[in-house]
Amino acid sequence: LLSLFAFLVLLLGLVTLNLWRDAAQRARTESRRNADLVARVIGDLVRAWTARFPSGSEETWAELSRRLSTSELVSGWIVAERRAGGFAPLASSEPHPEAVLAAEAGEFRRALGEVEVAPGGTTVWMPLLMPDGRRPVARLAIRGAAVPSVEIAGVLRGILTVMALGTALIYSLYPISIYS
Repeated sequence: LLSLFAFLVLLLGLVTLNLWRDAAQRARTESRRNADLVARVIGDLVRAWTARFPSGSEETWAELSRRLSTSELVSGWIVAERRAGGFAPLASSEPHPEAVLAAEAGEFRRALGEVEVAPGGTTVWMPLLMPDGRRPVARLAIRGAAVPSVEIAGVLRGILTVMALGTALIYSLYPISIYS
């Protein structure tokens, strides 16, 4: 009886861990997909906003800052351009953009070629292709739009169902083992 009980507890533990692992994988996948979608939408908006200003002048960055500050998707941003020795801010909502650029230089460098997404999807670094050929990088703090939305209640219901069935199985086998 004890060995049967230990086996069933081990089996239920493995099933429960597998359910949690699957839920975590779905959350990571959905987070990445949502962050990529938000980055594409914002990238399209930024390109449309800056297309009116092909030179990338101060007017371009002022208009972009104005548009981003009214966006429902973005809570903070830095647009920076690669220069000798690192990146220089072109537009920012941060009080100290140079400090952020220094701390996140690797992400900005990687974003020159492709969209980078922080774990959880709350920050996106993306290249911007300007009409004049320049390629600045935008760092966008996302307002929860890319945060995973996996239904935790559904996952917990699944785990509790497996545990309840396992407990019922253990209790149903208990009288059999006593009389054997």
